[in-house]
Amino acid sequence: MENPFLSNRGLKSNRLQLVAAGEEFHDDREPPLSLGNVVRLNSGGPAGLVVGFPERNTLTLAWRDSAGNTHEANLPRPCVHRIEVTD
Repeated sequence: MENPFLSNRGLKSNRLQLVAAGEEFHDDREPPLSLGNVVRLNSGGPAGLVVGFPERNTLTLAWRDSAGNTHEANLPRPCVHRIEVTD
């Protein structure tokens, strides 16, 4: 099963540059994430739902692709940020 968050689109990993530390995306005034929060990867992509916390500072994210298929992935907490859902 291909993970659209991690798919290879011709990107060469040795050409990546750090532009910001993950901690810069987290505001200590923000309450901790909890089950059911809607988040997005800091790098973009579809909205996802927090469905678990398998380890400290790791979350399980579930999302649907454009075809309606459901996917899950375990990601480090600093990789995502909470988003507001509007109708």
